[in-house]
Formats: sequence, structure tokens, C-alpha cells
Amino acid sequence: MEVMRLKKDNIPAVIELLGNGKPYVLPHHDYVYWIMEEYFPSSNYVVSADNKIIGFICALPSIDKQSYFIWQIVVDENYRGKKVATILVNQIIDEAKLKGFNKLELTINCDNKASYNLFERTANEHKGRLKSIGEYRYKDSNEIVYSIEFRS
Repeated sequence: MEVMRLKKDNIPAVIELLGNGKPYVLPHHDYVYWIMEEYFPSSNYVVSADNKIIGFICALPSIDKQSYFIWQIVVDENYRGKKVATILVNQIIDEAKLKGFNKLELTINCDNKASYNLFERTANEHKGRLKSIGEYRYKDSNEIVYSIEFRS
């Protein structure tokens, strides 16, 4: 497995991967991922294996909150349970630490137990805790907003 920053050439594969991640993640227009690659290159990563993209994470740094917001994370169903998501989240934590941040924020759909378990495990591994700080509701979407503080 190889971790690398999102590149323009990866965008079609990322959109396809996100399309297979329903119902918890959905792809957006390729322009959105071009913006992420062009303006936020240190917070968007892919993992490749067997000559294909098998994982993707998209995060945004917030100077105001001194944190990174994890917007999307997805792993190819054939590679789940192989620590791909953990590798991606740890990459964002490393980037956050480089910027002097010590917190992640994210939302998790109430039905997405795998995502909850991933971030609870991540918090424990980094001597932090997964803390509910709010909620987001829109139409059929019911997301809990969480934060994880870690040592920088």
C-alpha cells in the first residue's frame, strides 16, 4: 500500500470510490476535488494498492478552530478491515500536528457503526477521547458532530 497526496489524475478514481461508499459518503462534482487538491494539498490523501485507489480522505484545516475537519473518508469494500482508514486518519493527524493543531472534528451518521468504531479507536490510540459536540440534521441525514483532541 502506498499513501500519497490527492492528484488531479486520481480524481476520477476517487469519485468512483466515493460512489461505491453509499449511503454514508457520496461523490461531488470533480471541480470540488480539484479545489481540494489545488488549495488544500496537505489534507487530502489517497491510498493505492494493486494499481488502483483503495482509500481516500478529505479534510479541511480550520485556523479559527485550530483543528482539522474530516469531511470524507472511504475505503474500497475489498480492503476494509486492513487498517487503510486508520492509515488515512493518522496521516491527517500528522499534518495537524505539523501545523500545531491538536484536534480533529468530524461528523458520523448515527447508523455508521464502522466509522464510529474507527474514530473511537483513533481517539484511544492518541490518548484522547471521541467527544460529541453537536448534531447535524437535514432531510434524512442524522449526523453527530464529534471532536478528538490529541497530543501534539
